[in-house]
Amino acid sequence: MECPSCYEYFDDISRVPRNLNCGHTFCEECLVKIEEQKMTFCPICRTALQKPFKAKKLPKNFIALDYAVKQQEILKKSNFCAIHNKELMRHYCITCKHLICIECIVEHSGHEFVRKEESTFILKENGENIIKSLDNLSNRTEVLLKDGFALCKDMKQRKIKDMKMIDEIFDRIAKKIMLKKAQLKKEYNEAFNLELDRVNLEQENFEKHQSLLNFNKETVQKLVTELDQFQGKKIQGTEISNKLENFKRQEEELKDQTDKLIGIKASYPSFDLNTSELDKTIRNMGSIQHRTIMMTNKKICFFGDTNKVMSFDLQTEKWSIKTLSRSNNEFLYYAAAVTLPNGDAFITGGGSSTTVYQYLTQKEELIQKRSMNQMRKEHAAVINENYVYVMGGYDGVQNIFLNCCEIYNTQTNEWKYFAPMNISKCAFSATIVNKKYIYTFGGYDGQNRLDAIERYSLTEASWELLRVKLKFPLSNCACFCPEKNKVVLFGGGFSSGFSPYVEQINVETQQWSALPIMAEGRDLRNKVVFNEDHAFAVGGLNSKAEKFNFQRKQWYPLQDYPIADNLDSWACALSFVPKEYPIGRSDSSSVSSGQNVPSSLKEEEEELRDLIEQEKVIDQEILEELERYKVDRELGASIDLIGEEVDIRFAEESVDQIGSDYVGSQISSRDTSMISASGASSQGNNGQQNPAVAGGSVGGSSNSNTAPRNRIASNFNRR
Repeated sequence: MECPSCYEYFDDISRVPRNLNCGHTFCEECLVKIEEQKMTFCPICRTALQKPFKAKKLPKNFIALDYAVKQQEILKKSNFCAIHNKELMRHYCITCKHLICIECIVEHSGHEFVRKEESTFILKENGENIIKSLDNLSNRTEVLLKDGFALCKDMKQRKIKDMKMIDEIFDRIAKKIMLKKAQLKKEYNEAFNLELDRVNLEQENFEKHQSLLNFNKETVQKLVTELDQFQGKKIQGTEISNKLENFKRQEEELKDQTDKLIGIKASYPSFDLNTSELDKTIRNMGSIQHRTIMMTNKKICFFGDTNKVMSFDLQTEKWSIKTLSRSNNEFLYYAAAVTLPNGDAFITGGGSSTTVYQYLTQKEELIQKRSMNQMRKEHAAVINENYVYVMGGYDGVQNIFLNCCEIYNTQTNEWKYFAPMNISKCAFSATIVNKKYIYTFGGYDGQNRLDAIERYSLTEASWELLRVKLKFPLSNCACFCPEKNKVVLFGGGFSSGFSPYVEQINVETQQWSALPIMAEGRDLRNKVVFNEDHAFAVGGLNSKAEKFNFQRKQWYPLQDYPIADNLDSWACALSFVPKEYPIGRSDSSSVSSGQNVPSSLKEEEEELRDLIEQEKVIDQEILEELERYKVDRELGASIDLIGEEVDIRFAEESVDQIGSDYVGSQISSRDTSMISASGASSQGNNGQQNPAVAGGSVGGSSNSNTAPRNRIASNFNRR
């Protein structure tokens, strides 16, 4: 941009653009001349100047200044002539060995010169630039390789850690199950012994009665034998007769007692376990969460022009424009969009409307969904699982700023209100953090830009105005959450124009840190897509775009988009086509052969190979566990017979020592060995071995059971 008086370019040193009270802009040098000449009117519109007139105190035109600074950077890169600063250097003077413009040809009269494109100097320069570009690409590729090794290393370490955690958890569960098993067997044994004592007592009563019967029988038998001696003779006296009469009465009494005797019946202790509920609990015990869908054909889609979608392919980094066919729908300015779990884009509001659209990525069609309850534009939208949250904005019909919020259920196609924000505002940014909170940053309340940060708890369903603030009031910024507890904030409008600054906040410590700035300030209005460690900043000032590598903390330029619009009123969201991961993988693909790997990555590769070896050991252990489980199921019946005797010993000797308040993680080594011995016979439903406690020493149980078996047998013989 240039001054309309001197036609020189504005700059940020001596030709700072300043506004007159009529609105026209001149450079500071021309305004100083106007002040010195004591002019009283604008040189263009003849409007009277404000009094007193002080050139250097007039307000700066920050938009013109921002453009001027960018223009100066472009001029420096465009090889303009240092003498004739508006002429490009299109020729190369072979005599003087430097580039010249067409005006300089007169001064180089008699010299040999050629067109810039034909000079060997330029060709050499182009070659060197190609080499630099290839070096840059090589460096970027090396970083990607290093990041890949680091990712594989982290994955292997994560697997080893998680496998150990699974072992520890199930070991604790197995110990508690074995303790419960021993306690139940002890209780059963005690109840059984009480019942057996009762049966033995009844049996003793029967024996006493039988002895009495036998005694009477033997006595009567003797009397009968004595009577044989008096056969045919008269018996003197009544002694024998009295004895028989007495035994007759006893016989009648014993008969009555015998008739009253009842056969012994045992009341056996019963064991009850709801195996169906137990089986269900075991089946639901833990789960492996893994996303089996990968995103293909990823594009950043921009919505703002009638029936047109501008998209940026993340794979090819090329722009395209798609005109939607057979659609009477119209995108509205200042809408907000999010990405649905199935890869479609979800567009809310805009203009003076409650309209909601869903952009079907695979069909490239637009369908209308249930409208919002409140019309809004310049609002924010975020998504968490199957719920879309829209917040704040501006109602253009009632001319009010909003703090009301709505939530959309993607499965039921229903909207409902949720807790309102503390501040009514529009033009703010928002993001989901840790899948637990929604954070909002800055905004505009109708009078001022804001430096406020609000947080919504998804579990408590309430908003909180945080004490931490932005470094300066900011509207129309963008933000994203790259990792746990971190939010990156960039772009937007502030007191000096559009902000190029990039800041990161740790929401846990509430500490700010600066990141590399963008190439230019941008009016982003929360239009940002973060995917695979890259954040994409598009438009907001001109047709330029750039991406930020979060891991490397570096910005890279992208191809200009094909629309002459700064996109400040457009909405954008990532779209993709979901696809299942291919089944199976080759171990050889885990690590490259190393032939083309830079030497700086050799150590990472070796460390990764070590982790892969550890992973193979874990995989082998898993296979061995499964094999032992199969064997134990086949030996289930015989193991149960051995385990019954071992667990009785365990119940008698160890349960009292451990105590009812036993904690599995505190079991002693002695008790652990007992559990290991008796655990070989732990049976689940239908006589099958419980896999949670499989792997005990099955073959070694028989030798250790000899002494307990003999002791238990002698106890029962004694009883």
